[in-house]
Formats: sequence, C-alpha cells, structure tokens
Amino acid sequence: MTTEQLLMPPSTLSAVPYLLISIYLLSVSNTTYAVNTDRSKTDKVDIDNQRFAICLNNLVKTGPFVSVKETFTQYRPSLLDPSVLESLNYQPEFAKEPWDYLASLVDEERVVDGIAADEDYANVLAKIETHYGVNRYDVLGVWGVESDFGTKLGKKDVINSLATLSCFGRRQSYFRREYVSALKILKKGDIAKSDFKGSWAGAFGQTQFMPSTFLQLAQDFDGDNRKDLVNSQADALASTANFLKNSGYQSNNLGVMKYAYLQALIFRMIVKTKSLYLIGKV
Repeated sequence: MTTEQLLMPPSTLSAVPYLLISIYLLSVSNTTYAVNTDRSKTDKVDIDNQRFAICLNNLVKTGPFVSVKETFTQYRPSLLDPSVLESLNYQPEFAKEPWDYLASLVDEERVVDGIAADEDYANVLAKIETHYGVNRYDVLGVWGVESDFGTKLGKKDVINSLATLSCFGRRQSYFRREYVSALKILKKGDIAKSDFKGSWAGAFGQTQFMPSTFLQLAQDFDGDNRKDLVNSQADALASTANFLKNSGYQSNNLGVMKYAYLQALIFRMIVKTKSLYLIGKV
C-alpha cells in the first residue's frame, strides 16, 4: 500500500470528514503554532547590519521591551539573518495542494514512528489524556507533524530570527510581540539560550510553539519547575494537549477544530489505517 493510498479515505470511514478537512485546509488562514503570512511577495527593501543595529537601538526604547531590557541587551544579535526574510515569502502549506502537503508531512515512515512513540510514551500519554481530556492520538499527531516526534526541532536561532523579522519584511508588529515574548522566556529560565532554536518564524520545541503561545499555555508536567518544551517530552506533550483543550477541542467534532487539531485528526486516521494494514485487516 502506497502513501497515496494511505491518504485516501478508508472505505470503513465516512468521506464527509475528509471533504470537510480538505475544504477547511483550503480556506484556513492562520495557525496558533506558527505565523501565517500572505503569499504575495514583498517589495524589495534595503537590508544591512547597520540598519539592523539602528532598528534594535530604537526597539529597546519602546514600551514593550522595558521589562526585558537587560535580557534584550544580553542576547542582542549583531548580525541579521536574511534567510528568514526569504522564508517569510514561502510556506509550503500554502503553495501545495492540501493532500500533497499532507503526504510530504505524513509518510509511511513517520506513521510507523508514530506507532513506536505511542508505545514508548504510553504512560505519560495516558496521564495527559486523563488530565486534559484530549485523545492521545491527537497529541501524537501534532507531535509527529510539527517535529517528527522531536527529531527535527529546527536550527534557527529564535532570538536572531525574531529580531530580524522585527526590523525587516512584513508583519513587523507581530514579530516584535513574539520577540518580547521570547525574551521573557529566557528571562524566566524555562528554556536555555543554547536550546532556543526553531523555525524561521520563531516557533520552537517538540511541537513548535510560538513564544506568545508558550507564555499562555506551556505546562510543567514532569514537575521540575521548568516548562521545557525542548528537552522534556512530558512538558511538550502536555502543553500540546493544553493548547488543543484551549482551542475548543472536542474529540471527533469537526465544528470546533482549529488548524493544529485538523493536522492531528488526519494523522490519527492515518495511524489507525496503517495499524490495520500492518496486521492485515485492510
């Protein structure tokens, strides 16, 4: 059975949910985990490190940065990252057909890895399911889609990325809020600077939280007094469940789902189908 076949609705499942998911993916305009941007290209602007330094000098004087001024100064980047501005104008989930995008995210290897992760983290997933009322497979789905079960967390320096995006390109006001949030995380000590790496847009951790989402919804589920979404699977998965719960989560109710839950539901269906396939029932 090919990945394309796995992505097709099984005969035992109604085609209606898949149709609704396809329509929703085509019309969705944002996600809580990572920033959504207009696909249109921006006008070319002059970017250089001198302009970057001037921008940062001005930023630190503004109100939102007052509470993190020392942290801002301590971790202030000296060089901008032009690659994040290129990424700002390209997002594959908006450049591909929905099922092509999903096929690139959820291949057969990732599904098998998902089944293994379900076994490896069965205890913590059971506790999370009980505590938050979120199906463990939906949590697994987000984990698999966002970081391939913690194996691909991103390599971009979050502070450098957000500082660059705060000074150049579109949606600077949005990224400035995320920049402040990221500095608050460092100030509090939940994430070490050496671990603070992620996507071009500043999403980080095992399920790719934006800094502002982290401040609102991150959980300390392993009891070490830190909300470490990078190194603690328990914290990351519990935070994901908390995110879904606060997004209006209701198991198998398409009417209240947000984008991340749609990803999770799709992955859950595929995991179920693949499991049945492996034991010869489909």
